[in-house]
Amino acid sequence: MGLRETTAILFFTMLCSLVLETRAQSSRAQKEITYSKDVAPILNKNCVPCHRPNDMAPMPLMNYDQVLPFARMIRESVLKRKMPPWHADASVGEFMNDARLSSAEIAAIDAWVKGGMKRGDAKDAPPAPVLEQGWHIKPDVVFTIPEFPVPKTALDDDEYLYVARNFTEDKRIQAGEVLPGDRRVVQHATVSVVDQAE
Repeated sequence: MGLRETTAILFFTMLCSLVLETRAQSSRAQKEITYSKDVAPILNKNCVPCHRPNDMAPMPLMNYDQVLPFARMIRESVLKRKMPPWHADASVGEFMNDARLSSAEIAAIDAWVKGGMKRGDAKDAPPAPVLEQGWHIKPDVVFTIPEFPVPKTALDDDEYLYVARNFTEDKRIQAGEVLPGDRRVVQHATVSVVDQAE
């Protein structure tokens, strides 16, 4: 093999290596998951309605600086499907306001944490979510729960409160909502209809 053929082979090999490396870098750039572009939209849609200042969730998750300290805990919670909380049986049908994350959304959060929790470019971030105050549904009937003082030392205490419904005829319930007076101290509420003993 002459010098010219050897030079051509080396040049071709270097060119192939350069093309492969460029493709690998391009592929890595395309797959990079960032908070601004990938994670913020998921959290805004599924988490921020509760994880906002002075609301029922224990910490706000409205921006990168608030999310970062909890990123590993968020990853673990979504992988175990503990968060967002959703107890309805998926096999029964579709539900309005279903907060469950899709497999792709869970994978994005998982990849973001494993990839170093990069902030990303601020211009890729979605607009801040519009947070509604008050009722999310227009109630036909409102039952007032007696005020209950919460001690400063309370830690995830369960309280059972009973409210008379005073219906004089059967009613069909389409939806229900609990509107706490102070959402900071009410994390979850379970509502049941209990027949009064005769």
